[in-house]
Amino acid sequence: MVGYGLNRNTRGVPLDYDANLNGIDFSAAPKNALAGQVYHHPVENTMYSWDKYVGWTEVIKEHKLKDPARKYAVNIGDGNATTIVVNHNLGSVDITATIKDMSTQLFVYNATIKTYDANTIIVSFQTAPSINQYRVTVIG
Repeated sequence: MVGYGLNRNTRGVPLDYDANLNGIDFSAAPKNALAGQVYHHPVENTMYSWDKYVGWTEVIKEHKLKDPARKYAVNIGDGNATTIVVNHNLGSVDITATIKDMSTQLFVYNATIKTYDANTIIVSFQTAPSINQYRVTVIG
C-alpha cells in the first residue's frame, strides 16, 4: 500500500520515509518529500535526495578538507643572484607560485619558476633582482 510516508521502489518493495538506510535513521527527514527534495542528515553530515522509486539516496557528502591550501610568502633579491632557492615547506609539489614587484605591485612574468621538491622552488631571472625587489607567494 502506498500512503503517508510510504512508497515502493522499482522492485515493489515498500519504502518508508522513516526507514533506516544502511543503518542511518531518517526519522527526522521530511514527510511526503517531493522528488528531488534534499535533506541534510545532521548526524551523518551528508546530503540525501528523495526519489520515489529508491527512497533517500546520498547525493553530496560534505567533506572537511584534509589538507587545506596554505600560503608562504617571502621577499627575494640580493642584487647578485639570478637563481634564488625558496624554501616554502608546504610539503607538496602541487603548488602555485607568483612573483610580484614590490615597487609597482605588478606581477612579474619574466622569471622561471621550477618545483625542486615538495618544499622548495627555484626562481630564475635574466638579471639579478635588487635587494627585496620581488615578493614570491607560494600556495599549496
